[in-house]
Amino acid sequence: MRNFYFFKHIREFNNSGEYRHELQALPGQVTYNIATRSSTPVLTTQKVQCSNTMRRKVCDSDIGTVFGTKIVGNTPYAASLKTYLRNEINFYRVDDAVAMDECRDEEMLAAYRVLLNTEEPTLPMDTAAEEEPAQAGGGDPASRTEYPARMTDLNATATLMRAVAMGPAAHSMEHADMILMSRFFDRATSGILSFTYIKNGDGSRRRALGTRNSQVIEAYVAERGIRRPENRNSNNPFDGEHVVYFDLERGEWRSFTAERLLSIDMNSFIPADHAEEITAAVARWNPAAA
Repeated sequence: MRNFYFFKHIREFNNSGEYRHELQALPGQVTYNIATRSSTPVLTTQKVQCSNTMRRKVCDSDIGTVFGTKIVGNTPYAASLKTYLRNEINFYRVDDAVAMDECRDEEMLAAYRVLLNTEEPTLPMDTAAEEEPAQAGGGDPASRTEYPARMTDLNATATLMRAVAMGPAAHSMEHADMILMSRFFDRATSGILSFTYIKNGDGSRRRALGTRNSQVIEAYVAERGIRRPENRNSNNPFDGEHVVYFDLERGEWRSFTAERLLSIDMNSFIPADHAEEITAAVARWNPAAA
């Protein structure tokens, strides 16, 4: 598994009032949080520490130069941009990176184009596990053991989150809201989950069971012998505000605005390849349950 991260060369004053050459993470990226087993936004305000070789490379480049780095690992965390702590200050670390105007790595260039593109990408049907899930218990989904998020490409969520950050909903969303939205995209893309949001029509709360995973939707309509409902937004760019999901209670596409997502049930997540559990969860779904 590999992920790409991108940083811009900037100059800023340090605490001593001196100009310093620094790297700043580009907006719209996500990394992996080992504590929550889900993605979290890469912070553009967090310091980036460089190796001596990398710092010389940055200082020799023009202001505004974008650098890309590749992180490879066998798990989402191993292949993520990690946060380190020293003297009570959090920072990222970049030991080696290539200037994007000199990059010849086609995969890195493609990832960079994805980051710059605000349109919603085609989300993968298959989400192969990086870790074995915990054994699930029976009963209500809220009492189940939590599965780890299945993430094949952190930058797919990054593109969606960049659109949210640039969209009209962003002005009313706090950092915690952005993290919640990122977790929703992770789990809805790779399986099913329950979540709560405020309806635009009447301002009431709605607890929904939904997905954005094509594999789950295809199985759902096949089991019921119905035609797959059309997603009218599928050919339109994601506007960063209206989040579309397939509602497993009503069997149709629904949407909510990003700033009105209230919560997600982390323990309700079931990966797409656990078909029997998904079928059982849909059958016993009770939106009125606590």
